[in-house]
Amino acid sequence: MADVPVLGDYFFKKPEKIGKAQKRFFELVGREVHYYAKRNSKGRGQDHKGQFTISSGSRIEGSDLKLTIINPDRTWTLTAESADVVTRWCTQLTALAAPAAPAA
Repeated sequence: MADVPVLGDYFFKKPEKIGKAQKRFFELVGREVHYYAKRNSKGRGQDHKGQFTISSGSRIEGSDLKLTIINPDRTWTLTAESADVVTRWCTQLTALAAPAAPAA
């Protein structure tokens, strides 16, 4: 990945169906959220597990330690280790999910 992440933090990711939440390292690169099994010694994600896109159709909700990303095809429920992490991610993702302004 040549792009530099805007954000990079650990979250516990709840599985889509059933199962135990797993700790994953998340990075925001452009409009793409990538998640990894862990972070390497350089502070970047290692062992890529998946990714999803934030679009103008995405809805972002944050409260306390919980960040919810609602896309048309799936809802992502993430739990952070601090409220500051949720606030940072919520601010960035909400800006990306905002509808584009109409051309003048």
